[in-house]
Amino acid sequence: MENQTQTYTIFCNQCQLIITDSGFELSPKDILPLTDSSNFVEIFTRYQKKRFPQTVWLLTDEPNKTFEKMCLDIDCIYAAGGLVVNEKKELLMIKRFGIWDLPKGKIEMDEAIEVAAVREVQEECGLKEVKSIQLIDSFSHTFFQKGTLNLKRTFWYLMESNSNEVLIPQIEEDITEVRWVKESELESLVKNNTYHSIWWLINQNRSLIFLN
Repeated sequence: MENQTQTYTIFCNQCQLIITDSGFELSPKDILPLTDSSNFVEIFTRYQKKRFPQTVWLLTDEPNKTFEKMCLDIDCIYAAGGLVVNEKKELLMIKRFGIWDLPKGKIEMDEAIEVAAVREVQEECGLKEVKSIQLIDSFSHTFFQKGTLNLKRTFWYLMESNSNEVLIPQIEEDITEVRWVKESELESLVKNNTYHSIWWLINQNRSLIFLN
């Protein structure tokens, strides 16, 4: 979906794998060279089983081509979602399968990424007025479905909406609660009941969410 060379971040459970063409000043134990024969299913399955935070740099001469090959080896899904903020500087979150998450969903055929992001927020939360501000991040995460390893890449947009709108969880998508969350509630409400990737995303963008 992108043409320019870039870095790709992939979350495997608690591990953060970063595909890049530069090693920076890293310890050898944190670097895993990639080749054309690298087995991505094996690599991701190994790190998916780890239960402690770890960042590993996957080095390759051509990150874009490496990611494209990865998507040929593993079922790859593209999704879009939003970090939605209201006029009170509260963050919109959903509870799906009992875990706090951010609204997101699969991009439909021939649908623009930003359009998909807004649509998914509206559908999952029952909002009508949602304004997309800017693309702020994208990353992937691995998961197993019916015994098969999948890779989902999600594009995240900063969005605005109004706290006066009635929030309606999309029950058919297993969403049981939608609410606005204050920054002061994040530690007690969200931190220990969300995904590692979602907590990372929120923390990476706190200034955009709560301070602007």
